[in-house]
Amino acid sequence: MFTNAYDKGKLLTMPVAHGDGRYTADNATLDRLEGEGHVVFRYVSGPGDADEWWNPNGSMRAIAGIINEGGNVLGMMPHPSA
Repeated sequence: MFTNAYDKGKLLTMPVAHGDGRYTADNATLDRLEGEGHVVFRYVSGPGDADEWWNPNGSMRAIAGIINEGGNVLGMMPHPSA
């Protein structure tokens, strides 16, 4: 619902309002979220490389947004700024 206008792997460029708030979970939860396709946004470089330098808040596995099982609830940090 939140990403249906984008192709999988599409890079979006958006300014970030701040570096507060980060996603944390145990490895089993992170593996499950990734395996079930619930991670929808990550912090990446311009070319699309996930690397700690591009992760402004230390979010685990550079996660910036996840969705619930129904795909109708999005949890996202950062809050894009204008």
